[in-house]
Amino acid sequence: MKLLFDQLVDLHNSIDAHTILGFIENDLVKDPTTGTPLWKSYVPFVGPLYEPGGLLLVGTAQSLAKIARRGEESEWQMATGLPKFPLHRLYRVGKLTVERPLTTSEVSFKSIAIQPYMDGILAGIAGAALAALGWGIHETLDAVTQRIAVTNFFKHSLWTPKRTDLNPLKLTDKRYRQFTLQQYVLKEIEILRPRVVVVFNRAIAHELSQSWDGGHVYGINDPAWIKRGGSFRQQPELEVEKARLLSGYVKQMEPPYGNGKAAAARTFLGKYYSDFAANRLT
Repeated sequence: MKLLFDQLVDLHNSIDAHTILGFIENDLVKDPTTGTPLWKSYVPFVGPLYEPGGLLLVGTAQSLAKIARRGEESEWQMATGLPKFPLHRLYRVGKLTVERPLTTSEVSFKSIAIQPYMDGILAGIAGAALAALGWGIHETLDAVTQRIAVTNFFKHSLWTPKRTDLNPLKLTDKRYRQFTLQQYVLKEIEILRPRVVVVFNRAIAHELSQSWDGGHVYGINDPAWIKRGGSFRQQPELEVEKARLLSGYVKQMEPPYGNGKAAAARTFLGKYYSDFAANRLT
């Protein structure tokens, strides 16, 4: 695992995004301690029990931390771990990032600073995939997190002039998206060598599947739609053991998935468990 971590860090340190992506400079989140744009990208999280041939989960959020204003640098540092942000953004112990791989005892699904992962819904999908593909039953979201790799498709945090999240998918200039796929994501995959990649955006999943033929790509609906009231119409029929597993995942999740939206979250996990099982690898 340490070898994979070092290779990923070397990859991200070797990429000079500024020379290609100068057009997004004004949209980059700035380090409030210096006022300079944060060009450094952040590397994937690799669970201490992850092995090549496993599962890589790809989100499409930006993993934005609290954006501090001048005078709030101490709060920013607590939230991001500067000056380590953003290279090691996805290696967190408590509220601080660390510049090393995590041990099994340190890993929690709340270690990964991607909000839907910290909520637990993405970890639940990963656990459902592992179970459906015959790669093991893991009762806790922490145990799932120990065995997978997690990254975001986008590697830099962008904001609007009003200091709100700028969705990179809405950029009219496609160079940022293309550069990210070719220079970051595909090279991360070369290092991690997953057999299955689960992507939380169907369009990006399609682009990735067109560019990579080393394994299987599954496109999944962004779970944020559950928060907006979305759900699948019918609960899939699952074996009692599998239904219990998924219900257990939901109970570990943060609100709203773990309480007000629990039924929709169970349906969401059940739907994709069935999809993974129907396409089980041989």
